Amino acid sequence: MTTLAKKAEFTDYSTGCFEALLDNLPLGVLLSNESGKIWYANAFCNQTFGKGLTQEVIGNKLYQLEWVKKSGLENELVNLIQNDQPFLKESIRIKNLDGEELKIKIEATSLKNEKGETKAFVCFMEDVSEKEKLQRNLTDKSHEFTIINEVSLALSSTLNTDQILEMILIGVTAGQGLGFNRAFLLLVDDKGKYLVGKMAIGASKPEEAARIWDELSKKKLTFKEVLEFSVISASQRDLEVKGIIGNLRISMEDNENILVKAVKDRNPVHFRSVQNLNHQSNKSLFDLLGTQEFAVAPLISKDKVLGVIIADNLITSKPIKDEDIKLLQIFANQASTAIENSKLYNQLACQVKKLEEVNLALAENTKRMIMIEKFSIIGQLTARVAHQLRNPMTIIGGFARSLLKKTEESDAGYNSLKIIAGQIDRMEKILNQLLDYTPKPRMLLKVTHLNLTIEQSLKMVEEEINQSGINLIKYLEEELPDFLVDAEQLQVALVNIFRNSIQAMPSGGQLSVATWVDGDQTKIEIKDTGTGIGEDDLKHIFDPFYTTRENFDGLGLTMTSEIIRNHNGQIWAKSQKEKGTSVFISLPVKEVKTDEKNISCR
Repeated sequence: MTTLAKKAEFTDYSTGCFEALLDNLPLGVLLSNESGKIWYANAFCNQTFGKGLTQEVIGNKLYQLEWVKKSGLENELVNLIQNDQPFLKESIRIKNLDGEELKIKIEATSLKNEKGETKAFVCFMEDVSEKEKLQRNLTDKSHEFTIINEVSLALSSTLNTDQILEMILIGVTAGQGLGFNRAFLLLVDDKGKYLVGKMAIGASKPEEAARIWDELSKKKLTFKEVLEFSVISASQRDLEVKGIIGNLRISMEDNENILVKAVKDRNPVHFRSVQNLNHQSNKSLFDLLGTQEFAVAPLISKDKVLGVIIADNLITSKPIKDEDIKLLQIFANQASTAIENSKLYNQLACQVKKLEEVNLALAENTKRMIMIEKFSIIGQLTARVAHQLRNPMTIIGGFARSLLKKTEESDAGYNSLKIIAGQIDRMEKILNQLLDYTPKPRMLLKVTHLNLTIEQSLKMVEEEINQSGINLIKYLEEELPDFLVDAEQLQVALVNIFRNSIQAMPSGGQLSVATWVDGDQTKIEIKDTGTGIGEDDLKHIFDPFYTTRENFDGLGLTMTSEIIRNHNGQIWAKSQKEKGTSVFISLPVKEVKTDEKNISCR
């Protein structure tokens, strides 16, 4: 074999090895001469871009290929061949010979000899469709995890049930969330008998949706900010979807209903058409929602069914994917936990409130027991005083008044007798008040009109009102119900209050009395424009023997308070120094029956 023949054989062998190497590369390779005419395409080109590609491209110029023109690479390839300008395109879309759309990365450059002269051009083409798909999936998953994390943080930021429900629906519909157009929430009622429409969110018309989405996109809000924005603005929108949710009430025994079925099966469901649904309630549901496709995700917490979320894309008609359903269910699971935690918190808060009420009642009862003990001591004291002082005081008073009548004013002892008689009168009044305050063994209840009792009580202090130059104003509600009261005791209570008001206005003023019905209570307000009571003193005005006035015993309002309490009523006061005092009485309204006209009770 000649040297020339051996060289040719070696060249053929090298070329074969080179082509075998190129054929096994995981990317497409096109080789052209210096004018751009293609003379080689490796096996990967046929595998990726379609069988027959080699036959299509061999002998053609790079920039004349059909897919090159469609993908806009013609100018880059012309520039490469004419001006030796290499280029790189990370991602362009082309269709292979089988009509399948691909994304490819293409890099083209020149091949030079040892003298630096361009002898050929090479194009490397990598199919990045799967790579981009994986990247897109990774991005989507990252976005999903971000959504789940942000939703979780948002839901854990409050225990208010209504706020949580609002957040759930915003999370389903927000672009930064799951991105559905509309969302509906149904909850199982307390008895577990019905699925009841609770809340809805989402636009009902394209123009409304466009306005909302445009407003949100301009603000470039985070998911947390979207929640805050949407909660504030929700009351001014979504009126139509709220009307839809208000009409949803489904029996949990309707096992043919698709919502009930989804809840009981505890699995998310994707409904695409009403055509295959024979049950009337399902057809009615599709008609009510006005859509042909929606997703359902049950709300389950610790094996307890809470409700269901419905989501659709009525406005955009965007198909709901399996990935959307999975993410919706993940979201629903988190929402279920938040709802259950909120319910448990509310139950606990309710129990705490009841406990506080019990403690308050216990404290009040303790206070009353102490007061009762005081009253018991007062009663014992009153009985002793009555026996020890009443008869001697009556005798002394009688003699003093008799002597005063027989003594001329010009007599030297007249003033002394007058002082003695006055002090005896004062002591007799104190004694009578103590005797009046002594608990009566029985209370006689009679049917009485409250306004009449007030008028009779005012009559008893009419002279004192006139002498003090006080203007009396009455605002008595005519339609007051009849009461079962001990009229005599109630008069004593009212007179005590009237006299306190009169004594607080020595230079005249205004005394007003008002009555009205407030729910199951009848209210009385007695208001004066007198000197008023200090804040510290106001706390003790109903305590026995507490008074800020000289020559007064401090038992009048204590007796008044006890009388009102014996009628299951309440009494309290408000006052401002130098502006006056208002005393309020609240008595329960009770329907008077025929056999309750006269009742004697302890």
